[in-house]
Parts: sequence; C-alpha cells; structure tokens
Amino acid sequence: MASLPKRVPNFQLVHSIFIFVSVIILPFVSSSDSAVARASPATQTVAKQSEAVALLMWKASLDNQSQSLLSSWNETSHCTWVGIGCNNASKVTNLNLDGIGLKGTLFGLNFSLLPHLVKLDLSNNLIYGTIPSQIGGLSRLASLNVSINHLSGGIPSKVGMLRSLIELDLSMNNLTGSIPALIGNLRNLTILYLCKNSLSGSIPQEVEMLRSLTDLELAMNNLTGSIPASIGNLRNLTTLYLDENSLSGYIPQEVGMLRSLTVLALSTNNLTGSIPQEVGMLRSLTDLSLSMNNLTGSIPASIGKLRNLTTLYLDKNSLSGSIPQEVGMLGSLIVLELSMNNLTGSIPQEVGMLKSLIFLELSMNNLTGSIPTSIGNLRNLTTLYLYKNSLSGSIPQEIGMLRSLTDLVLSTNNLTGSIPASIGNLRNLTTLYLDKNSLSGSIPQEVGMLRSLTVLALSTNNLTWSIPQEVGMLRSLIVLALSTNNLTGSIPQEVGMLKSLTDLALSMNNLTGSIPASIRNLSNLTTLYLDKNSLSGSIPQDVGILRSLTDLAMSTNNLTGSIPASIGNLRNLKTLFLHDNSLSGSIPQEVGMLRSLTDLAMSTNNLTGSIPASIGNLRNLKTLFLHDNSLSGSIPQEVGMLRSLITLNLSRNNLTGSIPASIWDLPNLTRLILRENSFCGSIDCEIRALTEIRHQHIIRLLGYCSHPQHSFLVYEFLVGGSLDKKLSCEEEALRLNWGKRMNVVKGLTDALSYMHHGCSPSVIHRDISSMNVLLDLEDVTHLSDFGTARLLNLHSSNWTSFADTLGYAAPELAYTMEVNEKLDIYSFGVLSLKVVMGRHPGDLISSLSSSTFDSSPPSSYGIFVKNVLDKWLPLPRNQAEEAVVLAV
Repeated sequence: MASLPKRVPNFQLVHSIFIFVSVIILPFVSSSDSAVARASPATQTVAKQSEAVALLMWKASLDNQSQSLLSSWNETSHCTWVGIGCNNASKVTNLNLDGIGLKGTLFGLNFSLLPHLVKLDLSNNLIYGTIPSQIGGLSRLASLNVSINHLSGGIPSKVGMLRSLIELDLSMNNLTGSIPALIGNLRNLTILYLCKNSLSGSIPQEVEMLRSLTDLELAMNNLTGSIPASIGNLRNLTTLYLDENSLSGYIPQEVGMLRSLTVLALSTNNLTGSIPQEVGMLRSLTDLSLSMNNLTGSIPASIGKLRNLTTLYLDKNSLSGSIPQEVGMLGSLIVLELSMNNLTGSIPQEVGMLKSLIFLELSMNNLTGSIPTSIGNLRNLTTLYLYKNSLSGSIPQEIGMLRSLTDLVLSTNNLTGSIPASIGNLRNLTTLYLDKNSLSGSIPQEVGMLRSLTVLALSTNNLTWSIPQEVGMLRSLIVLALSTNNLTGSIPQEVGMLKSLTDLALSMNNLTGSIPASIRNLSNLTTLYLDKNSLSGSIPQDVGILRSLTDLAMSTNNLTGSIPASIGNLRNLKTLFLHDNSLSGSIPQEVGMLRSLTDLAMSTNNLTGSIPASIGNLRNLKTLFLHDNSLSGSIPQEVGMLRSLITLNLSRNNLTGSIPASIWDLPNLTRLILRENSFCGSIDCEIRALTEIRHQHIIRLLGYCSHPQHSFLVYEFLVGGSLDKKLSCEEEALRLNWGKRMNVVKGLTDALSYMHHGCSPSVIHRDISSMNVLLDLEDVTHLSDFGTARLLNLHSSNWTSFADTLGYAAPELAYTMEVNEKLDIYSFGVLSLKVVMGRHPGDLISSLSSSTFDSSPPSSYGIFVKNVLDKWLPLPRNQAEEAVVLAV
C-alpha cells in the first residue's frame, strides 16, 4: 500500500474546500433559509464552511499585523471567533470589528458568501480602497458602519438595494462624488451619517423619501446647491447637520415643519436671505447654528419661542437690526453667539434673564448704549465678549457679581469712567481686555486680587496715576499691556516678580525714573516696549540676560550712558529701537551678533566712533537708521553685505571718505539717505541726488570712483541710446511710433512727479533735454545726468548759477537764478513738444511768445496740431490722436 500523503497546511486545506464549495456545490444549493433547511446535514455543513472560508480569505488579504489581531480565526467553529455573531442556525449575522486596528481593503471579503449578515461594523480601522458594489447583495443588512477609515472613491449606487438598512454610517472617510439618488430606496433608514468626507454635488431630492429618518448628518463635505424644500417632509427628523459645506440659496421655510428637530446645524455655508420666522415653530430645538453664512435681515422675534434652546450661533453673517427683547425668554440658553454682524441698537436688559448662560459673545457689531446693569444676574457666565462695538457709558459695578467669569473682553468701544473696584471680585478671571476705550482714573489696586489673570490689557485709554505695586501679585500674568495712557511715576520694581511674563508694553505714557533692575528676572520676556516715555538713567548693563527677547523698544526717552555690550546676547532679537535718546559712546561690535535682526534704529542720540564692520553680519536687516548722531569715519564696505536692506539712513553725521561701491549692489534698497555728511569727490552732487531716489523711469547708479585724477560714475547700460539720437534718425524715428512716444512723455511725467513730490527733500534736475533721456530695449524712458541736480531745501533760499541746456531752459532762470520745480517743468514742456514734432520747437515757441493772444480761436493764429507733428510718422488715429493732442 502506498504511504499516505503529508497533511495539507490549514490554509491550503481551507482554500481547497473554498474552491470545491464555490465551484461545484454552491450553484446547486439555494440561498434561502427554507432551501437550506430542506438540504441534507452535509449540505448545511458545507454552507457554514463557506462563510468561514470567506472570512478566512479576507483575513489572509489583510496585513500581517491585522492577521495577528484575528488569531482566533482558525479551524475552530467560526461562531466563536472574535467579532463574529451567529444565529441559532450558526449562520453569520454580525461582523463587528470596530476599533481594533485592521488594515486592508474590503475586496478580499466575498459578501455573496455572507447572505445572512444583519450587522456589519468595521468602524475606526485603517481600511482603504473603495466600497465594493457587491455589498448591495446583503439583502438582510440592517446596520452598515464603516466610518473612521480611509475609504475613497464614490458611494456605490447599489447601496440603494439594501432595503432592510436602518443605519448607514460612512462618515469620516475620503469618499468623493455625489450622493446617489438611489439612496431614496432605503425607506427603513433612520440614521444616515455621511459627514467628514469630500462628497460633492447637491443634496438629492430623493432624500425626502426617507420618511423614517431621525438623524441626517451630511456636514463637512463639498456639497453645493440649495437645501431642498422637500426636506420638510422628514417629520421624524431630530438632528440635521448640513454645516461646513458650500450650500447656497435661502433656508427653506419648510424647515419649520420638522417639529421633532432638536439640532439644526447649517453653519459655514453660503446661505443667503433672512432667517425664516418658521424657525420659531421648532419647539423641541436645543441647538441652532447658522454661523458663517451670508444671512441678512433681522433676528426674528419668533426665536424667543424656542424655550428648550441651549446654544444659539448666528455669528459671522450680515444680520442687521437690534437684538430682539424676546431673546430673554430663552431661559435654557447656555451659549449666545451673535458676533461679526451689523447689529445695532443697545444690548437689551432682558439679556439679564438668561440665568443659565455661560458664553455671551456680541462683539464686532454696531451696538450702542451702555452695558446693561442686569448683566450682573448672569452668575454662571464664564465668557463675556463685547469688543469692537460703539458701547458707551461706564463699566457697571455689577460686573463684579460675575464670580464665574474667566474671560472679560470689552476692547474697542467708547467706554468712559473708571475701572470699577468690584472687578477685584472676579477671582477666576484669566483674561481682561479693556483696551482701546476712553477709560480714565487710576488702575484700581484691587486688580492685584486677580491671581489667575494671564492677560491684563488696558492700553489706549486715558488712565492716570501710577502703576499700582499690587500688579506684582499677578504671578500667572503672561501679558501686561498698559501702553498709550497718561500713567506717571516710575515702573514699580514689583514688575520683576512676574516670572511668567512674555509681553510687557508700557509705551506712550509719562513714566519717569530709571528702568528697574528687577526687569532682569523676566527670563521669559519676548517683547519689551518702554518707548515714548520720560525714562532716564542708563540701559541696564545686564539686559543681555533676557535671551528670549524678540522685540526691544526703548526709544524716545531720556536714556543716557552707553549701549551695553551684553545686548549682543539677545540672539532672537528682530527689532531693536533705541533712537531719540541721549545715548553716548560707540555702537558696540556685539550688535553684529544679532543675526535675526530685521529693524535697527539708533538715530538721534550722541553716538560717536565709527560704524562697526560687524554690522555686515545682519543679513536679515531691512531698515537701518543711524542718522542724527556724531558718527565718524567711513561707511564700512560690509554694509554691502546687507542684501535684505530696504532703507538706510546715515544722514547728519560726521562720516567721511567715499561711499562704498558695494552699496549699489544691494537689490532691495529703495531708500538711501546720506545727506549732510562730509563725503569727498567732485561728483558728489550727482551721487547724492541719485542715492536719494529710486524710480523705474530714473537711471540706476551702480557705482562710482571718486579720485582727484580719475572720477567716474557707473550706470546701468541702456541699449536704446538717447532720445535725441532716436528722433534725429528717420529709421529710428519711424520705429518710435506715437504709442511709444506718448509713453516717453508719460514716463518723464512720472519721474518728475516722484522727484518733486515723492522725495524729501525734493530733487530738481535742472537739465532736462532729449540728450539726457535714455531708452532701454523696450523704449522705456530713463532720465539721466544728474550732475547739475539740486536738493531743494525748504528752510532756506535756493539760488544757483545757470546750468540748463540752451533751448530747454526757462527764460526767467537767466534773470533770477532761483531753483524751483518750475525749471524742470518748462524744460519738460519743450521736450514734450520735441517728442511730438520730431524736432526742437524753437520757432514755434518764438512765434507763440511773440503773438498777442486774444479771444480768437487757435486757428486764427494759423497753428494746427496736425501741422506741427513729426512728418516721418503717419497722422495718429483714435486713442493715439487723443493722447497726442493732450500732450501738446
């Protein structure tokens, strides 16, 4: 006898059985319960085995980690496997594997071999791929939940064949495409969750056929179109989530027919029109959210009928009118959010009837009147936001009764009077914003009782007296903002006890005395604004201890002494403003260690010595102001390394030597001010003029050499040459058509307007002629040759010797030699006529100046525009004709 073959491994045996059952036996076996019941015991066993095979085949298609999670799925009875539920006939009815971390697709699961499945729950796993269409064959399926996975593709239309379905949850996947219209066939459906996908298209009208539906959640998709009015037929609906889509059109009044509705969420869409009065018919409603739409009109008074309402979100719309008094009837309300609308009128006293209110937000409207005293009744209130309105009057003392309050923001109103001492009762307060009002009086000492406070913002008011020492008791404080008031006295040493402080802003007050040494304790400080006060004494030598600082402003005070070298330790510093003080000594070399610095201002002090070469290390620097000091020596070549520099002002110092050529290579530099120094060279006039201006129609100075024997300027090369050459050559003149010529005139207009009105001081060219206008490859105008230019001093007389090109000079210059803008304007007029005529208009000007003008029309002088135009060009037409006439 031959020996028996070796035992087939488990999976191969299962696979063999699967093929035998699927191909040979199953086609002859009925899938109905009665057929199986009539079948022989052997046939029933094969049917049960086929379910096991289908499950094991799916297990094998999952990743290795998932297979280990299903280790109980082996040769034992499949009804004992994890996640499997069977009926009395041992047929699989439940497949419940939610949240165990399975990774794979659904295509390895042969749904046709699980015909008795009633519940399929694979939620909160890592299943990817599309939903197979064959899932539509599960005719007994009552609950399908594959939410919180990575499924993609569309919802298969065959889902509409699941007539027994009661719950369908496909939410929180990556599904795309539209909601299939066949979903309307699921007449037994009570729950439909499709939220947090990327579904598009409109809400299908067929949804109205789901009359058993209680929960409809389509939020957080890309749905468009309007909300169908037929949605009002879903009379059993309790929750309707359509928020965070792109729905448009009106809110249908039929929504008022959903009398069982408890949640209506339509926020973050593009809905327009008004809130329908019918909303007031939803007496069971607990949550109403219409935020972030384009709703207009007033808040309907009928909203007061929603006595069960706990949250009302109407913010970020364009609602107008007043807040209805009926809002006070919403006794169960916990959240009232009406911010960012166009609401007017006063805050109704009835708001004080909302005893359950925790969150009240009315900010960013046009509310007027005073804060109602009844607000003190809201003992459960934790958040009160009334900022950015036009509220007036004083802060009511009753605000101190809100003992649960954690956030109080009344900024940007017209509040007057003093800060009530009762504010000290708000022991749970973490943020207090009263800035940008007209509050007066002193900062109450009771503020020191707010031990939980993290933000105290009282800036931009009319507060007087000194900063109370009690502020040092606010050990949790992160932000202390008291800028732009009338505070006097010194900065209390107790400020140094605020170890958690990151932002300290005391700018624009009348503070005196020295900067307290205790400020060195604020190791977490990132911004320190002490500017625009009357502080005296020196900058603390150990300021470098504050290593977290990003912004340091001590400008416009009476500070003396030197700039401490320890400032170089502030490696995170982005802005350093020390200007307008009486600081002396030299700029420390350590400034070059501030590699993050973008803005540096030390102007208007008594600084001496040279500009340190280390300043070239500040590669992020955009503005550098060192003007109005007594700095000497030359500008270091390293300044040319500041490639991010936009503005450089070194004027009114004692700088000597030549301007380094490296400055002209700075690509972002738009403003360079070097005047009132002692730079050498015979061409300084042109250098100074061109360093004051940067304009698209003014030639760019790239560098220069100033030497007693060899002096020259380096300009950008303009291939088009001079305008004079263009107009004197017929071939070139023909190429310079009327459109291009008018652009030349316009370019000169822009350049002169900038020089005369956009520069301070104004720059007068004094030699505008066709030889000094250069053109580039596209014939764009560039004014050049500033050798005779003058900077116009508004505080003194401006006289000069004659410097203009003959034929372009204003006649009066020969008599007065006074420098003003009229010199350039006259020359510009002559040049404009030359552009139009193609030749110098000398004869025309002479004939005009010698004529006696009366009320006769121009034709009586025998001068027509067409008769003076350049004969090398055809007559201009249409818009070109209008432009030429305007130029003349």
